[in-house]
Amino acid sequence: MSKWKTDNWEVSEYNWNEEVRQGMTPPDKVEIHDATLRDGAHVVDFSDKERVQFAVALSELGIRRIEIESRASVIRRQSMYTPEKHCETLKKIVNMGLKARIFTMRNVIEGRTGIDEALKCGVSNIVLQEPVNRGRLQQLNQTVEQRINQVFDVITYAKEQGCIIDFFFPRITESELDYSLQIMKAGTEAGADSLCITDSAGSGTPQTFRFLVRKFIELTGNKIPVEIHPHNDFGLAMANLMAGYEAGASVIHCCVNGLGSRAGNTSLEEAAIALHVLYGVDLGLNYSKLYDVSKLVEIMQQWPMAKNKPFYGYGINQAPYKLKYFGKNPHEK
Repeated sequence: MSKWKTDNWEVSEYNWNEEVRQGMTPPDKVEIHDATLRDGAHVVDFSDKERVQFAVALSELGIRRIEIESRASVIRRQSMYTPEKHCETLKKIVNMGLKARIFTMRNVIEGRTGIDEALKCGVSNIVLQEPVNRGRLQQLNQTVEQRINQVFDVITYAKEQGCIIDFFFPRITESELDYSLQIMKAGTEAGADSLCITDSAGSGTPQTFRFLVRKFIELTGNKIPVEIHPHNDFGLAMANLMAGYEAGASVIHCCVNGLGSRAGNTSLEEAAIALHVLYGVDLGLNYSKLYDVSKLVEIMQQWPMAKNKPFYGYGINQAPYKLKYFGKNPHEK
């Protein structure tokens, strides 16, 4: 037996060839950040019961970071799910004693109030976003210095309150590098716990992800994790995620069944299996539960998975791996 040929799969030996892997600088450990209840909530109106049920299922799967949509997102959707109900749900999930850490998103422009609102709902793990395109400056009628000052103030305040901050950069793949790095520097100096490269429109290439991950690692001295959040508008979410991992990203953002705005996000189950089988990465998951989680979300999303969806599509009954190892009965229709 070898890394490419086991009792459960047989894949390309080239994946472990030293010449093939030359230049790869993967991290020692990789963690999945599930964003289904935030990005996926753009296309599926999860009920309160479904949110709780799904969070429990993810925790049992072995996912240790679960992100739930922001208060602002709830307000924008104008559904029956009110901000007050949202806060109650957050508190309920946080108080369930799950092994997973619960995150919610806030925006730097909200100031300290955004941090306070998250804390009132019992959440101290915050995905703090700051769009880094100069068009944003014109929209806000602010200078670079004003944005830097607010970033520093909000993150400093959040850290004083005991928060964990994942500093999240929407549309960074469409932004000027010098401005992005100025904002990043302000965030790290204020105490951000990690930095997230976010390809909001899915327009970056694998080469772009490699470049940005390495640039962020270089400028932070590899002292804090670099995270990646690909979107699938050009069908490159998986390729970009793997490129980011190969360059050193240690946290990968995914959604079950690839849910998300427009063409969706990186599929959690596809990323987890690919990293495990093709790269030899043990994510600490209960892999036999992956299929159950995927099916649970399929029921909640109320539309069927594509017949040819990798791993769990209804037409996938023969593959270079044992479907049963990943939770699917190969004879199931």
